[in-house]
Amino acid sequence: DDYITTIGVNVKKKIIGSTTLMIWDIYGQKSRPELHMANYRGAAGALLVYDSTRKTTFDNLETWLADLFKVTGDIPVIVLGNKHDIIRDFEKAAGGEVASTMPEKFHEYMLERHAPVVDAYVKLYGSKPSFEPVSLAHLVKWAGMGRNSRGLKFQYFSTSAKPGENVEQAFG
Repeated sequence: DDYITTIGVNVKKKIIGSTTLMIWDIYGQKSRPELHMANYRGAAGALLVYDSTRKTTFDNLETWLADLFKVTGDIPVIVLGNKHDIIRDFEKAAGGEVASTMPEKFHEYMLERHAPVVDAYVKLYGSKPSFEPVSLAHLVKWAGMGRNSRGLKFQYFSTSAKPGENVEQAFG
């Protein structure tokens, strides 16, 4: 229930079978891209994670990918759209898969129903962000069908960290 944002870099170790992963959770803001790029050295793969409730983070995938590949060359990438539980709950309340066609209603929904998320963003940025959902169709086109600037196809998952939905599968 407590919303935690990453500031700087958070390094975690995850063991899957006989493989040890060192996971570098890198703060996704554009303020210091040279610091991000320094953290990419030695990466053998990457999880690009965006916030499904804020389309601006999805739009940043192109920049993050370009910066990553400048340092690492082509490495395996998996794209994760996090907070999918919020999108799904909104669509249930609205009566169908309509989140991306109702951005104003979605923004109001976020302000009314997800105060901890909104408060965390206010604390981080000093103001309420614009909430605009990213549909699964956008993710499928960009990652799964290769409709990105590089024409590459990536494995992708809609995840929800809070309930743990598809998080383990992303590491499988």
